[in-house]
Amino acid sequence: MTRQTPTLARYLAHPAAFVLFVFAWTWSFWLTAIATGTGTDTPFGMLLATLGLLGPMIGGIGFTLFTQDRDGRRDYWRRLIDPRLIGARWYLVILVLVPALMGLTAALDLMTGGNFDAYAARFAEFFADPAAIPTTLIAVMLLGPLPEEFGWRGYLLDRLQSKAAPLRASLVLGFIWAVWHLPLFFLPGTYQFAQGAFGIWFWTFMAGIVPLSVAMTWIYNRTNRSILGMVLFHFVVVVVYNFLNATPGANVISTLLLVLLAIALVPGLKRVPIEAGRDLASRSGGAD
Repeated sequence: MTRQTPTLARYLAHPAAFVLFVFAWTWSFWLTAIATGTGTDTPFGMLLATLGLLGPMIGGIGFTLFTQDRDGRRDYWRRLIDPRLIGARWYLVILVLVPALMGLTAALDLMTGGNFDAYAARFAEFFADPAAIPTTLIAVMLLGPLPEEFGWRGYLLDRLQSKAAPLRASLVLGFIWAVWHLPLFFLPGTYQFAQGAFGIWFWTFMAGIVPLSVAMTWIYNRTNRSILGMVLFHFVVVVVYNFLNATPGANVISTLLLVLLAIALVPGLKRVPIEAGRDLASRSGGAD
C-alpha cells in the first residue's frame, strides 16, 4: 500500500472527511439523475441510483484502508463477517425489536381510525407473487442495508464515538444519515419520491432516522461493534416498515414511539473501546 504522511492520514481520519466524500460521491449520481429527469424505472436511472447508494460502502472500505493499520483493517472485516460477535439474545433484539414497535404502531393506528385496507394492500402486494419474494428480499438487502452499513456504522460511528459520547455521536450520525437521503425525495421511482417531499411522510421519515440511530448505537455497542448486526437490523427495519408504516397516522405514531424508545435507551448507551488497531495518523511511519 502507498505510504501516507501523518498529516494526510490525520485529515482523512477526521469524520468530516468521510462525510464529505460520501455526500460528494452519492449526491453526484443522484443529482445527475434528478437534473436529467431520469427515474429508476429506466436502466440508466437505476444505474445512477445504485452507484449513489454505494457511497457509504466505498467510503467505509476506502477510509478504513487509508486510515487504519493492519489490526484496524482486520478488525473492520471481522466485524462485518463474524456472526459470533453477536450474542444469542442480541440476535433476538435485532430480529424482534422493530417488529414489536411497528406492531404496536399498527395497533394504535387502527384503534384511532387508521385504514385497515392500507395495511391489507401492502401485504397483498408483497405476497402476490410468492416466487418473487426471495429476489425482492435480496434486492432490499443489496440496495440499502448492506452498502450503507459498511460506512455509517462500520466506519463513521466509530470515528464519532472516538470524539464524543455515544448519545451525541448517535444524534450527529442520525442527522447526517437523514440529510444524505434528501435527494431521493426528488428522484422518480424511489420509495421516498412516492411519499412526496415536505409532506407528513417526508418529515416523519427524516425525523425518525435520528432516534433510530440512537437505537442502532445501543445495539452496536453491545454486540462488539458488529457491522453484520447493523446490516441485519437495518434490513429488518426496511422490510417491516414496508408493511406496517402504511398510513400517515402510522408514520406519526412510529416516529413518536422511536423517540420514546431512544429516550429509554439513553441510560444504556455505554462507551466501548473503539480502536482495535491504530490510526495511521498516530504513527511515525506509514501504512503496513
